[in-house]
Order: sequence, then structure tokens, then C-alpha cells
Amino acid sequence: MEKWDIIILGAGCAGLTAGLYAARAGKRTLILEHKLPGGQTALTEEIHNYPGLPGIDGVSLTQRMAQQAQEAGAVLQCTAVENVRLAEKRVETAADVFCADALILAVGAEPKPLGIPCHIQKTGYPEKDNPSFGTPEGTRTPNPRNRNPMLYPLSIKFYKREDEIEGKD
Repeated sequence: MEKWDIIILGAGCAGLTAGLYAARAGKRTLILEHKLPGGQTALTEEIHNYPGLPGIDGVSLTQRMAQQAQEAGAVLQCTAVENVRLAEKRVETAADVFCADALILAVGAEPKPLGIPCHIQKTGYPEKDNPSFGTPEGTRTPNPRNRNPMLYPLSIKFYKREDEIEGKD
């Protein structure tokens, strides 16, 4: 069993930022991610609201974040977590067992499919590949200088599932 000061579950923006600051504070830091680093931000085509990096794509931004956390001393491992024992601050993967003085859960979220036909028209992807229409914080929003801005809804609460509109269950 390997001992760490801090183990962070999730390598999206929150997990990578936590890893950066923990490593900078001199803590022995492990970041575990079951997919590729970046979370939902990595799926974002263009980000205009991140200070200092307007127009960056999500993959580039999160790669830079991962690199910065690793340069500060955090260790990033892409492996599936099989079990977490919060009381013991213990994390089990297929290959290893880790324990820590502190766990940070930055596991993100999975967007729910909207089930509306305009989803594919607006995103260009079938729901199974890109399941949400909503836009995460910091992604591209309408820009008056752009002649062909992509418009996003301010809230998805106005959209209903197609089966609800037709009265199906």
C-alpha cells in the first residue's frame, strides 16, 4: 500500500487545479483519472472566457493544466478506481492500493441526454457521443464581433423531452 499526503479522484479542471496547489504546498500528491485528463472541458471545442487564453480549445487547456500540475510535483495516473473507503482514506485500483492523509473528490459529472431532435442539429453529434446541449462555464458564448456565432441556450429548463411533449412515458 502506497502512502500519499493527498489523493485526488478526478483530473478535470477542479482535480488538476487541486493537484497543482497541493503539490506547490509541498504535499505528496496523486491524481487518479479513469479516462483521459480534462473531464468535460476537454470535450469543448472553443473556450473564450478563460482569462489570458481566449479562443483555446478544451484539450489544449486541460493538457496545459495537467502539465503544470505534474511540473509542480503531482503524479497523474490514468486508471480506473475500483473501490474507495472514505473513512480509511483508502483508494483501490486494479493494480494498486493507495492511502492518504486527505482525499479530494473531484469526480465531475455526466450530462444527461436531452432526448430532443434539435440536439443533433445543434451539436452535430448523436446523443450517445455528445450527450448534452448545455454549455459548461467558460465555453464559447455569443460574440457580437463574430458574424456566425454559435448560440447556446441560457438554461436547458425550457426544453422538454420529446416523449413528454407528445405525452408518452
